[in-house]
Amino acid sequence: MKENLDYLYQSYVLKNTLPINIEEYRKYLSDPQEIMAFAWQIVYQLKRQGYLNSNILKILKNKGDLKNNIFNSYHIVFNDKSKVLKRLYKYMYQYLDEEI
Repeated sequence: MKENLDYLYQSYVLKNTLPINIEEYRKYLSDPQEIMAFAWQIVYQLKRQGYLNSNILKILKNKGDLKNNIFNSYHIVFNDKSKVLKRLYKYMYQYLDEEI
């Protein structure tokens, strides 16, 4: 797990060129506006890849692998019972009901 966190952190720093530490990265991912934006982006990307709402819902309910970097990042950084992850799922469910 530590290797995954290090990889995510390095990827984030390289992509965004921000000299932050892991705790700041976790804080960034926890921001409610970022959670909303990332939830929308995950749903949008999955729909563009051909996933149907019903497929995405099944995967979410079974806590399956969505083959999405953002989604997987949240699962690596936060445990399954975290409020952040619950909020991400909540917004994803809401965005599935909308036309994107």
